[in-house]
Parts: sequence; structure tokens; C-alpha cells
Amino acid sequence: MKKLFLFLSLSILTLSISSCSDDDSNSTDNATSYIKFKVDGVQKNFTNITQEKTFFQSDTYLSIKGQDGNDITETLELYIHMNLNEGANAPYDILNLNYNYAGLEYEANNSSDIVYDTEIYTSERIKGVFTGTLREYLNGEYIYKTITEGNFDIKLNYE
Repeated sequence: MKKLFLFLSLSILTLSISSCSDDDSNSTDNATSYIKFKVDGVQKNFTNITQEKTFFQSDTYLSIKGQDGNDITETLELYIHMNLNEGANAPYDILNLNYNYAGLEYEANNSSDIVYDTEIYTSERIKGVFTGTLREYLNGEYIYKTITEGNFDIKLNYE
């Protein structure tokens, strides 16, 4: 129950902050950062990356959002627990994964729906892989999207 409360609180906080943020704040160097993945077998390459660091209690979280160019109709967002209290090289945990397409928001039902591995985690860069099954509740039933072959390499530049 605590995880659910934490996730919901973090999601609400992230949405409220990102909806009021400056459009070009914390934009990542497109030449070095990317999120690549397949959605139901279709390859996606997002190089327009934004990121935002937030705090909740004694923990630090990072929201990394990718999109293809200026197309805001399709985005993928990783919510990452940075584990700064566990040491400089502590692994990052992906708490949630959201895929937005055609006005629908697909998300993991819980963290067990996401498989990930963080390969590099420093204060300047995070790199890893991910897969997941995401869902959206629409008209009384769930619609699923399968994310495969996901990988990301992000030059961190949050404030």
C-alpha cells in the first residue's frame, strides 16, 4: 500500500510540475541521448529528451521523457528512483514506464510488469535496457501495448 501511495504521489507531483514547466528547460543534448524501443513490434527512436528531478521524503526521482522531434502525440516516460542514499554508484530503479499515443496513456500496472537493467549509472549519465507490458483502461476493458528491445542512454543535465 505504501508503494502505491508513493507512486501515486510521485505521479501527481510529476504531472503538476511538468505541466507548468518551461518548454525548453532541461532539454538533453540530442546528439548523445536517446530512448529506443519497439511497441507491438514497431521500432521507435526518440531523441528529443527532457528530464526533471523531483524529491519525495528522503528520496530522489528522475522523470525522463522522450519523443520523436517535436511530435508530442507519442511519448515514452521513464520514472526512475535514483537511490542516492545508497552510495555514488548505487543502481537506479525504474519505478514506472508510461507510453502515450493517440491521446491514450498506457502504463505498467505495477513494477513487476517492467523488466530492466541499468548498465551505467553515474551523476552524469544513465544507460540501460527495459521491456514491459503496459495497459490502458478504455470503455470497460484493458488495452495492452508490449514494449520490447527498449534501451536508453541519457546524458543527465537536470538541476
